[in-house]
Amino acid sequence: MICFSNCSTTYTESELPSDIFSDVTLFPFWDDLYIYANTSQGIYYESQGNSPSRLLLIEFYMSHYVEEDQFYHFQVRFFENQPGIVEYRYFDATDQGDTCTIGMQGYSVSLYSFQMNE
Repeated sequence: MICFSNCSTTYTESELPSDIFSDVTLFPFWDDLYIYANTSQGIYYESQGNSPSRLLLIEFYMSHYVEEDQFYHFQVRFFENQPGIVEYRYFDATDQGDTCTIGMQGYSVSLYSFQMNE
C-alpha cells in the first residue's frame, strides 16, 4: 500500500474499497511488510525518459513482518503521458501473495481489486 496521508498502523487488510482510507490510495501489495536492517531491502525510485514521456518507477524489496524469509519484490509504475494509468509489476512473492490485497481506490478512480486469500 502507498499512503500519503491519514495512514493506519493497524495490521489488517481487507477487500477494497476500505473505509480505513479517505484519500486516493494505491495498494500494490497491501500486507504486513517490513524492511529489515542490514539487508539490501528498501523502497527505491527512478525516473526514466524525457518530458513529456517520463516513467516514474517505485521499486519495493521487502519481507513479511516477523517472517524475514518471506521475500517480496515489486514495482509501481507511473506514466507522465498517460495520467490516471498505474501499473503494478511483480517479480518475487515467496508466498505468492497469500494474504495480500491488491488494487486502488479513491475519488473517481475505477476500482480494480483482487484479494488473494479468498
